[in-house]
Amino acid sequence: MINKASLILYFLLIFCFQAISQDERLVIKILLEEDSLPLVGAVLIVNDIPLSISDEKGDMLVKEKWFGPPNRTYLKHILIDTTFFNRVPESTIFLKAKNTNLKEFEIRANKEKEDQSLEELSTSAGSQFTLINQSFSQFLQTIPGVIVNNDLSNQYAVRGGNYDENLIYINDFEIVRPQITRQGQQEGLGAINQQLLSQVDFSTGGWNAKYGDKLSSLLIARYDPFESEFIKGDISFLGFSGAVSKELINDKLGIRTGFRYKNNVPVISGFGTAGDFSANSIDWQASIDYKWKKNDNNYRMTLYPYIYDNSFNSEPTQKEVEFGTFSNPVRFDVAFDGSSKYEASAAGLGYRISMNTEYWYHDFTAEGQYTGEQEFINLESGYRLCDIDNNPASNSFNQCTAIRGLGTEFEYARNKLIYDKVRFTTNHLFSKNNFIFKTGLSYKTESYSGYTDEYYFLDSAGYVNNIQTVNSDIDIKDSKVALYADYRRQNKKFSYNIGIRGLYWDFGNDFFIMPRAQFSYNIDRKNSIFFNTGRYVQPPSYRAYFNPEGNLGTNVVAQESWHFIIGSNHRLIVGDKLFKLKNEFFYKHLPTLTPFVIDDIRLVYDADRISEGYSTGIESRISGEFVPGTESWLSISLLSTRERSKEGESSYGRRATDQRLNMAFYLEDHMPFDNSFKIAVKGNFTTGLPFRPPGDPFGTNTFTGDYFIRTDIGIGKEFYGKTDSDKKTWQVMLEIINLFGRQNTINYQWVQQIDRSYIGVPENLPGRIVNLSISMDITYQ
Repeated sequence: MINKASLILYFLLIFCFQAISQDERLVIKILLEEDSLPLVGAVLIVNDIPLSISDEKGDMLVKEKWFGPPNRTYLKHILIDTTFFNRVPESTIFLKAKNTNLKEFEIRANKEKEDQSLEELSTSAGSQFTLINQSFSQFLQTIPGVIVNNDLSNQYAVRGGNYDENLIYINDFEIVRPQITRQGQQEGLGAINQQLLSQVDFSTGGWNAKYGDKLSSLLIARYDPFESEFIKGDISFLGFSGAVSKELINDKLGIRTGFRYKNNVPVISGFGTAGDFSANSIDWQASIDYKWKKNDNNYRMTLYPYIYDNSFNSEPTQKEVEFGTFSNPVRFDVAFDGSSKYEASAAGLGYRISMNTEYWYHDFTAEGQYTGEQEFINLESGYRLCDIDNNPASNSFNQCTAIRGLGTEFEYARNKLIYDKVRFTTNHLFSKNNFIFKTGLSYKTESYSGYTDEYYFLDSAGYVNNIQTVNSDIDIKDSKVALYADYRRQNKKFSYNIGIRGLYWDFGNDFFIMPRAQFSYNIDRKNSIFFNTGRYVQPPSYRAYFNPEGNLGTNVVAQESWHFIIGSNHRLIVGDKLFKLKNEFFYKHLPTLTPFVIDDIRLVYDADRISEGYSTGIESRISGEFVPGTESWLSISLLSTRERSKEGESSYGRRATDQRLNMAFYLEDHMPFDNSFKIAVKGNFTTGLPFRPPGDPFGTNTFTGDYFIRTDIGIGKEFYGKTDSDKKTWQVMLEIINLFGRQNTINYQWVQQIDRSYIGVPENLPGRIVNLSISMDITYQ
């Protein structure tokens, strides 16, 4: 329960960053020395934040506090050398023009014009946080429609979908994560290395025909070594990382590469389970690009290699959980004997060659991936469930007064999964005037091999019951062929995109046709409306092939969704600040589904059954620069997602991902007295997930869990190098993860009581975590 003081502090943190001192403003005129002409478009930058720009008269509005130590203040313009100031300059500044050859730069098309469902996200926002898994999904949870319920997990759900329904591409190469993890503690690093990011685009639905084939979301990340050159490093209590971006061989070869290491033991120790634990994860990624000619981006080759390794070992000894109400508290004690172990490793290589002419663009991509996973469990536990005396005046205060249940559990597992993927794609684009036509073809083959050997029993009150066994070999081979065509036309007021995608699924011997369309209309320069629709089909991922008993399902199907999205974009000017407001209403018709339940982060499908459902909701997001050079936003989502069996049931029930309300915010600011002191706050509130008590039919989610609330804060100090030509920054950051220490519930363990009824014991996430990080960033101009 959050007390009043915590709530007051919570809201004070949201609004305290808007305190800006009212310094007297000065006008400085900036002229070129040679002919005293005004210098238009010169940018005054303070501690790497652009704060003012010169107008057509060369005039610039400034504040005295921006100049002098500890501020790093300088002028930038393409015609002059970077000019630094250690004090307030005179009312007129004369600057000498320089003679220089401009370095090649690439004009990148606005992604919203190519696919209006995609929203470009800030690559630097969230960098004030190390993030528990260095996972970009922890940042995505502030986007409308995206829900992350586990602090330790990279998984996220979008608009009522589940964790398997999200497409992720890095440099146009498809990323497939490990498949048999059952707990967030077992997961390693997130797929995206934020230090390498050049651009990231995200869609919560309604994307065009080029991409498939998942039901819920699309994320496209790009690492471009020709964008900038840098050296970055970071070290904290949770691990370390380093990244380099460099151009070589007369600027024809570009390399952007990064290494990360994570140690999650400080986080796992916050679970309240005593024992010995180790959790280590490493990865290495690189984007190696080669241009056939210097300063010629028309012929380009890209290699994307990556290596990943993760291990988790657990030898728990004791666990204690207290829950219930103030008047009726309950304690759950567990003693353990045994251990569990999870290991995963992956390697992949992608190759792409592209050619760009005046009207045509062509590319060819080939990629391969190998992932190996193993799980070993041999764990016995004895538990006691009892009522607690909460009377401080009693002699038995805080002791068990009545036994509710006693029992023993035994869990055994020897699981192994090998996943292989090979994928080839080719894309072609013709563009002339306002006309764009795209087409492409892809072939993908996947294989799953290994075995599952699991055994579980519960001995409660002297009765051995709830015996579960799974013993099967895994040998699944599948291939898919997809082709698409996409036509786009646009003018100043109206644009539309009409496409069609075809998919042949070998395992099910099915062919699907997926029409998709996007329409947008600009009411004026500040307001626009849009409508996106389309059919999306998802062949099964690994777990969706099986029933709860671990056997291959008798009704393995490709799931299907129809998206209908209508929305509006608005540009709002409040005072001297620009804000963007985006509203969306969506409805997803789900005519073919495989029902599932969620156990921690593990999805348990029932591939013997087929269901249907729908998902609908309203979302809103307002974003802007509350202070110059930073981006902040606030989002809210209202959602309902329901399903019913196609086997005669007429009533709809809640899907396992039905969370009705989601609110999130992200704020960046700096201290009024010193811009080098930076603050970032990230917060989430989500209503509870539905769960299925024992004995209820599969997919009947009648029990609602507790709500999720979490706030992270990062406070840092930046130190700047003295070189004029390069940007050198050191940053010391104090992070408080889960500021209010709330132990959110991720799952429930259903324990049988003496009266044979069941009670849900919450499995909680860690409380408050404090982390200290030191980072370095050297960016070459």
